[in-house]
Amino acid sequence: MKSKIFIILSAILLCLSGVIAFSPKVQKKISDRFTETDRKVLTVLSANLINNGNDFKILKVRENNQLKIEVFTFDNKKKKHSLVDQVVLKYKQDGFYKFGTEATNLFTHDLNNDGILEIIAPTFSPKLKPHLNIVSLNPTSMSLEWSNQNILGY
Repeated sequence: MKSKIFIILSAILLCLSGVIAFSPKVQKKISDRFTETDRKVLTVLSANLINNGNDFKILKVRENNQLKIEVFTFDNKKKKHSLVDQVVLKYKQDGFYKFGTEATNLFTHDLNNDGILEIIAPTFSPKLKPHLNIVSLNPTSMSLEWSNQNILGY
């Protein structure tokens, strides 16, 4: 009797092992159960990015060993913020920009005088070279686009 139960349990475990080994979806679900997301909001600011009277929330976030810029808008119907778009920054070392005696790691400015604020997120390369990541929100597609502005001169 005990050997039959042992054989049945062994067969069930063997089938489960096969399902896990050959199913990427099951593997992902199992690994997600044991991995924690290390999401940390570094900076939050509000700005009227596209000059339409509506403020957007702009977040600089460290998540899963990456730096991201996320833009949210407030949905009056749902009474909560909704993600508009996000971009992953090239370098994962957070940087800062100094204005006189004040320093910030995320700011907005209309660099090309088109009425749309660019989002500027300083980072450092692995060799600690400063880099300004510049993105703007396209008012037509409501997506973030990388800017080709060269404000540092190199």
